[in-house]
Amino acid sequence: MRTHELLPLPLTESSLAHVGSRVLAAQDVLGRSLVLENVSAYLGFDGSTMPEPEFLGRLVERTGCRLLLDVNNVHVSARNLGFDPMGYLAALPAGAVAQIHLAGSRDMGGYLLDSHDDRVSQPVWDLYREACRRAGPVSTSLEWDTRLPEIEVLREELAKAAAIRARAALAPARPPAPRDPPPAGPAGADGGLSRDQRALQAAILDGPSQVALPGAGGGEPGQRPLSRVEGISIYGGAYRARRVDGLRRAFPVLRELVGAELDGLALDHLAAHPGQTGDLAQVARSFAGYVCDVYRHHQWAGVVRDVVALDLALADRAGGDRAARTTLPDQPAFIRDLAARAGVALDLPGDGEA
Repeated sequence: MRTHELLPLPLTESSLAHVGSRVLAAQDVLGRSLVLENVSAYLGFDGSTMPEPEFLGRLVERTGCRLLLDVNNVHVSARNLGFDPMGYLAALPAGAVAQIHLAGSRDMGGYLLDSHDDRVSQPVWDLYREACRRAGPVSTSLEWDTRLPEIEVLREELAKAAAIRARAALAPARPPAPRDPPPAGPAGADGGLSRDQRALQAAILDGPSQVALPGAGGGEPGQRPLSRVEGISIYGGAYRARRVDGLRRAFPVLRELVGAELDGLALDHLAAHPGQTGDLAQVARSFAGYVCDVYRHHQWAGVVRDVVALDLALADRAGGDRAARTTLPDQPAFIRDLAARAGVALDLPGDGEA
């Protein structure tokens, strides 16, 4: 199953061996060190036997990989799971940090969302200052994915980061030399990691009350950490929103035809076909068949079939570019109007040369 989400791991010896063996294999093929990033989290596993900084530090020791330290993710996870973010930085191997990420988050009341759609918050700047003091003025990237501001706002944020980097006084320590890794276990011997990940994915897809999730909970006391149900609900909501948004983008003409009903169709399709593939193009084709089946007895059955075919053809011909032009045979005239309302220019039979 695929959720298109960055999910937490149980931080155990088994997980460390499992991840470490794969990092070593990838580095052997690529001939260079990987740079691994800490993710934002909304729940943790009660069965974890070590904190995340220790897990990452031991992974660095085993494999010689480097770290991409996302200080916004540290801030988000600390608030959501209830741990000390400065203590997190102090426990990391500072010399292994190859790059730092900055981003904005959104306060949702009971938790922080790693949204990448706002200015960097003051607590994240404080963490960045401490990270630079420990790791030195390493390369820094500002992430801002949606609700993009004026370019001057981005320049202001980058200038602030540059000023903090310039004041970083502590030179970074040398990365620890990799140790010889322990012998890898047989394929699939992951100490139950696959089982736990499948249980977490099932809980996200089906809802936390439907699946028994082994040992998932919050972190250490602090601000009240999120409960298991709250954390899974956040992951589930993000997964469903991403699927709906993807299908909105994939079917612009159908969206014009059925309006808000498309969202309900997308969620119903997701319930019937949960996360079986990470290929959104395959998801779109599966959804197309599902929609045609739902409307097979409707008076608009033929219209829906043609509109779905139009959207799929647009995606195939133009790689998802809604401004592209394509030629589609035997489409009814009203589709041209629907396509125009969706921002798509079409060459239909009888239109002549564009």
